[in-house]
Amino acid sequence: MRGSVPLDPSHVMNGPQSKRFDSKVDDTQGKSRFLATAPPFGIGGSPYWSLIVVLIAVLILLPNVCYPMGPDQSLFAVIGRGLLEGRHLYVDLWDVKPPGIFCFYALVVRIFDSAMWSVGVCDAILAMLVSYLTFLFGRRFIGSPGAALGAITAAAWHARGGHWTAIQAEELLVLFVLAAFFLLTPQKTIPHMEIPRSVLGGIMFGCAFWIKYVALAFLPLLILLPFVVPRRGHRTWRLCFALDLRPWVRTIASFMSGFLATAAIAVGLLLVQGAWKPFMESSQVLPKYSLQYVRLYGSSYPLWAWTQTVHGLGAVTLLGSLLAIVLAWKNGELAKVAPIIIGSVLSYAAVAGQFRFNSYTFEMCYPFFALLRGYLVFAVLGLFFSLSLSIRRYLKGRIKLARALVLGIVVLLYVGLEIRGITARYAKLVSWLSSPQQSYAQDYWSGVTWNMSDQERVVSLILSRPGAHSVFVWGNASLIYFQTHAIPPMRFVSNTWLQDEWALPHWRREVERAFLNQLPEYVVVARNDVDRVGLQDSSAALASFKFIDAALETEYHLEGDFTRFRVYRRNSESL
Repeated sequence: MRGSVPLDPSHVMNGPQSKRFDSKVDDTQGKSRFLATAPPFGIGGSPYWSLIVVLIAVLILLPNVCYPMGPDQSLFAVIGRGLLEGRHLYVDLWDVKPPGIFCFYALVVRIFDSAMWSVGVCDAILAMLVSYLTFLFGRRFIGSPGAALGAITAAAWHARGGHWTAIQAEELLVLFVLAAFFLLTPQKTIPHMEIPRSVLGGIMFGCAFWIKYVALAFLPLLILLPFVVPRRGHRTWRLCFALDLRPWVRTIASFMSGFLATAAIAVGLLLVQGAWKPFMESSQVLPKYSLQYVRLYGSSYPLWAWTQTVHGLGAVTLLGSLLAIVLAWKNGELAKVAPIIIGSVLSYAAVAGQFRFNSYTFEMCYPFFALLRGYLVFAVLGLFFSLSLSIRRYLKGRIKLARALVLGIVVLLYVGLEIRGITARYAKLVSWLSSPQQSYAQDYWSGVTWNMSDQERVVSLILSRPGAHSVFVWGNASLIYFQTHAIPPMRFVSNTWLQDEWALPHWRREVERAFLNQLPEYVVVARNDVDRVGLQDSSAALASFKFIDAALETEYHLEGDFTRFRVYRRNSESL
């Protein structure tokens, strides 16, 4: 490619300069640079590191297949199945989120139907892809060992979140962003595919945007960083632009054409389906939904946001990232780490742009902060080697073997810190294989918070009678809709949006009209189900929706009374 520089990370990290630096350490440029500037140990560009990342990621993420569906995932799946059955998003099934996440769940339901474990299987696959793309991103700038450790760390952080973080929109967003970065990165092995790859990268970024609008925060990362490579200067590393201006403009134009094509298709489908007006309803209430915690906490909101950040990323991660930046500056390697720092800042900006700081939103930050962790580990190892001059003189030609041994010890120690969590997840996997329903019931979030057992009892009660059933769930238990294959009698799958203070006035009239016109066979009323500040218990909220309460008294009888749910069935003379 005209005007380009070699882009293979193995060339950048293991070229002639790197070999001279390995054979003779220049202590005048900073002793701690001994390992940090030459981390690949002679096999930086080899497939071994890719294989290591894949194998360890599979080891960490395999137990994810036993995840049950939580409220978010089951709601996405209900709407996804509705799309497959010909219903229109926002017209027949409404939610405040952009359409991308529901289209993805439509694909999941298409493949796996109503299998509970579908979320776990897809989450494991997606997390493995994110882990591998994290490795490819990091290898370009900090070399294979640090990138491999960062990718493994990102997989471990995701696994810790449990099924609360499974296939959330943020996981898909970061997957598409990293995929777009990979497609935009020039490849010297296939020089004539720049334009198609760039267009496909734009489509990937378009998918990320229609999953979460905050994907726009990553636009600077995609416009600039795929086209820079780190090169070693006399004393410090520097970033070099890999393209001339004209090829770069052509690539970015192709990228934007793919992005705009995705936007045009999405808007066109909304217009054709008559969904533009209800879609704009979601855009109207989305800022109010996002700013709910700002209004709630007032002047204390910045402190609350920082507390949530420490909880979501961890104090050790934040301090370690700061230390990694300091060491990179001291080692003259700040240019190498700068793209990862930029990714960390942009990903956190995407989290902050939602104003809610839920734990799963930090999924967008994991790849970049994990790569800073990977760099930190090898920078500290570099400091250790540089201080051990006598050891280096003694080892002489066996220095690479020593590095490899130390690397192995570090990896073992690092995995050892995760071994307890990995062991617990595999124990849960074994329990799930023997009895899936019991495993779901014993899970903390699904068993204690969402009471999966009661939802299963409600489903069994409804399915105990033959035939198809009309069901209305007053609460946030969409799993009941999903497992009974029932169709929500109105476009609001959950009552969460109806209770909020910013709910539009005509929604209540719409719900009343839909409910009284259909009077479904079963009405399931949740109780003790407050899952967000500012909401009422669903059973208590019936006082504000008197038409439902009145219908339950006159048209229905109590069919089942469980800890978290009451099930009402329409009287036989009314059926």
